[in-house]
Order: sequence, then C-alpha cells, then structure tokens
Amino acid sequence: MDAELRRQRVELYALLCRALSDPKRLLIIEVLRDGPLTVGEVADVLGLSQPNVSQHLAVLRERGVVSADRDGTRVRYSVNGTRVTTALDACST
Repeated sequence: MDAELRRQRVELYALLCRALSDPKRLLIIEVLRDGPLTVGEVADVLGLSQPNVSQHLAVLRERGVVSADRDGTRVRYSVNGTRVTTALDACST
C-alpha cells in the first residue's frame, strides 16, 4: 500500500475514533443496538435533550456509524452493520 493511501486510511480511522470517543455517543449506539429509534425516543431513553441527541446523531451519521431512514414524518436511526458494536464489545472484555 502506498504512503498516501495509508495516510488517508489512518485519517479515516482517526475521524471514526473521534466520533466514538464521546460517552453520550456510545450511549446512543448502545440504545440503538435494540433497534431503530427516533431522536425523541433516544432522548427519552437517555434523559438527554432532543437537540443534544440530534447533534450527536449527526456526527455518528457523518462517520457512517448510524443511518437514518424516513418513516412517514419521522426519521428512525439505526446502527450500520455490526462492525462498530463488535469493536465496542471487544473493548469491554
């Protein structure tokens, strides 16, 4: 692998790690493990404000950790795949 490609890959890793470094974002991921939820539902479960949850979900979405699917007038968020949760599980053992 050439040096530029390796540098770009490491930059992407760093962006993902920064997204996962916030405890509230990790809590959001944990809540979404059980299935898709709206911003309001996540906020209620965690006792956080909707604007705060929205900001954290935006970061997670930008980094590809969660996806958003429109359900009528609501947007439901879910964890993308199992790689992130598998990695988080590995950190806790």
